[in-house]
Parts: sequence; C-alpha cells; structure tokens
Amino acid sequence: TAPAGYLVAEDVAFTVKDTGVEQKVEMKDDYTKVEITKSDITDGKPVTGAKLTILDKDGKEVESWVTEEKPHYIEKLPVGGYTLREVTAPDGYLKAEDVKFTVKETGEIQKVVMKDDYTKVEISKQDITNSKELPGAKLTIFDKDGKEVESWESEEKPHYIEKLPASEYTLREVTAPDGYEMAEDVKFTVAETGEIQHVVMKDAPKAPDTPDTPDTPQNTPQKTPDKPDTPKTGDESRPLLWASLMALALFGLIGSLVVMKKNKKNR
Repeated sequence: TAPAGYLVAEDVAFTVKDTGVEQKVEMKDDYTKVEITKSDITDGKPVTGAKLTILDKDGKEVESWVTEEKPHYIEKLPVGGYTLREVTAPDGYLKAEDVKFTVKETGEIQKVVMKDDYTKVEISKQDITNSKELPGAKLTIFDKDGKEVESWESEEKPHYIEKLPASEYTLREVTAPDGYEMAEDVKFTVAETGEIQHVVMKDAPKAPDTPDTPDTPQNTPQKTPDKPDTPKTGDESRPLLWASLMALALFGLIGSLVVMKKNKKNR
C-alpha cells in the first residue's frame, strides 16, 4: 500500500551481495495529479471568479479556491471518488451542476472540466397595433439600484444581451420613434436559467391631429333660404318702418269709428 496521494510503485528486484558494506535499495513513488478547469459552455474559454470546492465521498471538504485564467492544479489527491461543486458563480453565469469524478491510480495528469452556462435576454420593441419590431427607439436598462447597465437604439430585430446577472431590472424608453408615444417603464427579472428570457415593450402610435375648422364669422345670424323676414325679439334693424305702420293702423281705426258714428246718426 502507498501513502495517501501516492501510487503503489512497481516491484524493485535487488541482490544482496557477499560483503559487509552497507547495500542500499531505493523505491520511488509517483503521485496523483489533477487539473480542474472552469470554462464557458459555448466557447470553452476560462471562466474566472467562480468559487469551487472539492468534496470527498463522505462529503468532507478537501480543497476550495476561486477560479483564474489557468486551470487549478492539485497533487497527491488520494485515489477515490470526489464531487466538484460550484459554490458561487461569476456575475452573469449560472451555477453548474455538481461534477462527479474519480482520481485513478496513475501518474498522468487527470483532467476535470466544469462548464458554466450564462443568462440570455432578448429585448423586443414592438408596435402595439401589430406587434412588429419598431426601430428608432432609444432604450436603457437600469439595475435595481438605478445604475445604467446598457443602452442602445432599437432595430428591426430584438436586442440580445448575454451574461446579465440574475436580478431585477427596469427597461426605460428614453426617446420614442417619430409618430409614437413614449412607453411606460417595464420591470423584469433575470432568472437563473440558460433559456432565452424575453422582455417586450410596446409603443402606441400618436393620435392623428384634429383637422383645422374653416374660419367662419362667429355669431353671424344665418338666413333661412326662401323664408320671409320676420321681426325677432330685440330686432332694431328697421324701427322707423314699424313705427309708421303702427301709426297708420291707429289712424285707420279712428277714421273707421268716426264714419260708423256719423252713419248711425244719419239713420
């Protein structure tokens, strides 16, 4: 049996000679070598800033570290089964599932890889009437502390963002395209999932301008066609004419009474 982390060496054959001089026999042990790599699930590039832990078969922590650009190298891990666990993932990445691995009895470097997926968000700016993509709007994303995260101008396809840390955000329209109303802020949450998460903001077209009313004289009485003029209350357009007519009528009435009285006397 070899010490923990070392490999059982091959047998060493030796001969004891017929001499009183001290004869030396040497056996050399190799040891296990493990290389842990933390990489991006899509391009295989190193992922830095992840806190990883190795647990033995009894769940006891063996080693813990924060990932860097180069793989983490470990020597003399005892032969047996282990679990590589991600304690915290870097911003924008998702915690990977545990990776089970076995350290074998070999002096070769044994490689273990853990891959991290990341968040994916698609921001769609649409016309509220037909749900088509609406270009020309300036949009900004703010985090829960009100800090600007990203700003862009909408195009004819959704805006795609990777590696937004899982958290709450606000999508705000800074300027609307010509002919559209500004939309209200849209609150959204980036969840811990590798699926594409969709956020939609819709703009309503501005109401068409009210057509101008033709200039017409105000408070001008309109005559009804083919209808005789009749005096209206408060109409003082021809006062002398009406006074003359009333006087003639009065004189006619008096004259008629005089004639009637004279005729009665003669009878």
